[in-house]
Amino acid sequence: ELFSESRAADSEALVTISRNMDRPGKLFFVCFLLPIILDGIFHKLAPKVFGPNIFAMFQRQDIGFKQIQTKKRLDRALQLACIGSALTAVAWGAGVAINWISRLTGKSRGVISAGMATVIITGVILRKIIPDSKAKGSQAA
Repeated sequence: ELFSESRAADSEALVTISRNMDRPGKLFFVCFLLPIILDGIFHKLAPKVFGPNIFAMFQRQDIGFKQIQTKKRLDRALQLACIGSALTAVAWGAGVAINWISRLTGKSRGVISAGMATVIITGVILRKIIPDSKAKGSQAA
């Protein structure tokens, strides 16, 4: 009974973790695959801040399931904060660039935004259409 009481939080955490890994359809990607991908990226960038993916955490003998669940929740919050901050910075930078180009050229911000969007879309399309010279060279070798 004492053992059961001491392990109750770990048991509950393990059941929750297990259920979150076994979601159907798009929830599978959001609840399972995406976190594993994000954990890999962020752990490589800052291993002292972000833990490894949940399977690597399961391998560790020194921490329980409740600690793993808590660490992964903290990691997820930090990852969302980092991604949100990066997207905010990009949007702010784009706005500054659009305003600067608008003032410089005397064109409206809408025209500048449309022009930038056209250039970006054209670049993406051309990149897909035109074969990569490195890939082409390696195929010939």
